[in-house]
Amino acid sequence: MPTICKKKKRPWEPERKAFGGRAVDNTKFYQSAVWRRLRAKVLMEQPLCVECRKKGLIVPAQVVDHIVPIVKGGE
Repeated sequence: MPTICKKKKRPWEPERKAFGGRAVDNTKFYQSAVWRRLRAKVLMEQPLCVECRKKGLIVPAQVVDHIVPIVKGGE
């Protein structure tokens, strides 16, 4: 008769905690249609990576970044 393998506790592996360690829970916003439209608009207006441009590089932007992080009071 086959047996079902149970997950074994490995003492050398750190225990994983449930997700939820963020100071501000903004996951719902980043999964919304409002954010997707805003992100697309910002990337159209600023198609190059701001941080790379500061270093003299020309790289297409893939991430919309906050000037002031949300955790520190940014919008």
